[in-house]
Amino acid sequence: MRSQAFLETLSSDPPQLSEVTEVSVVAAELRGDAAFSILHSRQEPGESVLVWPDAGTCDDCWREFGDSSNRRFGYPFTACEGTPLERSRLLIETVPLAIYCPSCKKERTPVSVYQLCCPDCLVSAQDIVTAAR
Repeated sequence: MRSQAFLETLSSDPPQLSEVTEVSVVAAELRGDAAFSILHSRQEPGESVLVWPDAGTCDDCWREFGDSSNRRFGYPFTACEGTPLERSRLLIETVPLAIYCPSCKKERTPVSVYQLCCPDCLVSAQDIVTAAR
């Protein structure tokens, strides 16, 4: 059986930088899906993933990064199972720009990031206040 060979290989030759602590097989009922799909992982209470803080980018990722014919050429977030960034997420939060107008004595939102002046009295900002609201 191919699944048995997979389980044996997973234990005897695990992916780079991984440590297989347990392999379990659970019987599941067939759902009758018409197509194969990969679903998002879900976090389970008490589950954790160990990431080696001193592990660098693997050789395969460096090759992809440096190969101008590869679609990942120069992409700084290239990651695989041998790289600590695999399955990590980058969250970017929008933080509004605010300035303090010394003339109005109020916090204001400038017209643009290129004109850091009060939109009401046009006095140049001396203090930039950045905060999420």
